[in-house]
Amino acid sequence: MDEKKIVKKNGELFIEWKSTLYLEPVLQTRYFKVKKWVAKRPCTLDDIINDKHIEFSFMFDNFYSFVADYFTDEVVTGEIVEEDFPCPEVRKGTETVYKNGQWNKLTQNGWLVL
Repeated sequence: MDEKKIVKKNGELFIEWKSTLYLEPVLQTRYFKVKKWVAKRPCTLDDIINDKHIEFSFMFDNFYSFVADYFTDEVVTGEIVEEDFPCPEVRKGTETVYKNGQWNKLTQNGWLVL
């Protein structure tokens, strides 16, 4: 799992990045506080949060995000939250394994990502 979106917490803009750990079933959520953003057109924070065309990219140790018509180059890593990432329900007796950041089940045709 690798999911990124814009959220507002306490009236401030954050980039929320949810991803699973590679070797163990843990969902990790990281929050990056946006210190500076520039809009190419008039907008509010809510306009940015509701924009569905979001693209992100990473460079070295810095986090750069490209958000539709907005660009930010100043963010600060904030809170990191970890929680269990349980296996989705499968038919009783189905073999499952957590591998490479995702749950898999054994089928007649081999392993299938859940």
